[in-house]
Formats: sequence, C-alpha cells, structure tokens
Amino acid sequence: MEKETTVTIEKNVATKLEQLSKSTNATKKEYLARALAYFEKSGINPVENENPKAEMEKIGQRMGREQENISEAIVQLSADITLLRRDIYVIFKILSKVHPEATQATFKEVKARKNLCALFAP
Repeated sequence: MEKETTVTIEKNVATKLEQLSKSTNATKKEYLARALAYFEKSGINPVENENPKAEMEKIGQRMGREQENISEAIVQLSADITLLRRDIYVIFKILSKVHPEATQATFKEVKARKNLCALFAP
C-alpha cells in the first residue's frame, strides 16, 4: 500500500470536490486520482487550459487531421500494392516464357497457398 498524505485546499474547492465525487459515486480520493489520470492521458493541462471545451475541440481537430493522413496513406499503399501485383504478374509471364517448367511448378505452389495467389492476379 502506498503512503498517503493530506493536501490543504480552500473550503469552496472542498465543497466542489465533495459534490463532484458524490455525483459520480466515487470517494474524493478516487475522484482526484481518476481526474489526475485523465489529465495525464488526455494531455490537457488544467492550469494552462481554462476552457476544456476549446481544448477538446483542438484535440478533435488534431485527430481529424491524423485520420485524414492515415486515409491518404492507405489509399497510396493500396495503389502501390496494385502496381506491385501488376509488376509481379508481368515478371511471372516473362519468366514463364523463359523457364516454363520452373514457372509452372512455382505457380502451382503459389496457387496452393491461397493467400499468395492474389499477388499474381492481373
């Protein structure tokens, strides 16, 4: 068990803490611990950010930009995969003309592994 300590707060702050903790069915100790964890996880500094709604809007906008970046990356990755599939298919066709027996054996092996077979589709 961790050692405990006391903190001196103004009477009106103690009253607010009492009301908030009661409204969430938490002890004052538990409420404060969870509030501190929330501030730490969210990155919101209650001393610097007196308007939590504005700070949450900033976080939402930042998340929206990140979502856009991820979506753009997925589209680009999908296009790259399509190009790679096409290139592999072309290479495979060229190799099949040069070494038909080796290429057929490889193709059969790839077909047997259904997850790789899609790479060779045009």
